[in-house]
Amino acid sequence: YNMIVKANTNNWISTLDKIESAYDKVETEKPMDVSFLDKTLDNLYQQDRNAGVLTATLTAISIILAISGLIGMVSLITFSRKKEIGIRKVFGATLMSILKVVSKEYFVMMIIAGITAIPAYLYISNKWLDSFAYHIAPDLWVLALCTLLSLIVILSVVLLQSLKAAKESPIHVLKEE
Repeated sequence: YNMIVKANTNNWISTLDKIESAYDKVETEKPMDVSFLDKTLDNLYQQDRNAGVLTATLTAISIILAISGLIGMVSLITFSRKKEIGIRKVFGATLMSILKVVSKEYFVMMIIAGITAIPAYLYISNKWLDSFAYHIAPDLWVLALCTLLSLIVILSVVLLQSLKAAKESPIHVLKEE
């Protein structure tokens, strides 16, 4: 059990001695263990700060790995679709129409991923925020912003890889096959 004592004093040593003598009269088996509330709260907040730094670091690593995996996947898919892109160019497709066709499937997948992430975001953030004495409700604009940033990153990777493939001469692409 814990006992909280509020004292207004300038001499903590004598105050603690008085509290310990009163404690020893009541409890004879367990020795008194003194801790100050401000130090305990500081330790709790330091643990939360450390968890935040660890979470941010792991998030950055996972984002870097996801982007590098995305670049590899898009490069592979674009490489396998070079013949299709070359044939589209031969039949008169513009660069914008080719980029639109290639990026459309990624755009749809990203929208579906954003929609399915909403319940997970709300559940996890509510559980985490409920552990605080004073907490706020999670905002949907945060999820919308993250989804928009993810969409921008994914589309920029897809468009850059597709642009690279679309700028190749269809003659060279079709000769290779």
